[in-house]
Order: sequence, then C-alpha cells, then structure tokens
Amino acid sequence: AMSEIQCCLCEYRCDTLMIGEQHYKLLQAELGTAKAENQSFGNVLAVIHRDGGHYITKHGHEKASEDAIKIVLDLRKESDHE
Repeated sequence: AMSEIQCCLCEYRCDTLMIGEQHYKLLQAELGTAKAENQSFGNVLAVIHRDGGHYITKHGHEKASEDAIKIVLDLRKESDHE
C-alpha cells in the first residue's frame, strides 16, 4: 500500500492518487458553485447601485456591500415615512 500523500489541493491526506483526483473534482465543483454565487451577489449589488457592476469594480465587494446596505436602509426609511 502507498503511504499517505498530502493532497496539494486541499487539507485531506490521501492514501491513493485516485482519492486526490476525487478531491480535485470536488474542489472544481465547489469553485463552480462559488463563482455562480459570486456572480449572483454581484448582480444584486449592481442592481442596488444602479450601475451594472462598476461600483464593485471601483471600490471592491466589501465597500460595495456596506454602501448597498446603507442604500437599502435609506430606501426603507423613506418608504416607512410615505
């Protein structure tokens, strides 16, 4: 039997290369999911900022998120006073 091999793609210790390949496929699937979630998140921010994503590009996701929260809270306050 082969000795354990530290997978270069994740924290798992594999006892065969095939298990490492399975981890690779799992990580690829997770990456695809993360990319789709990031795209959805970016779409929501672009709608809130009304700019097609330019605000995110200029200021980054963190600031765009913080500012989007402020925008939505301000809109809620306005609608509560109507």
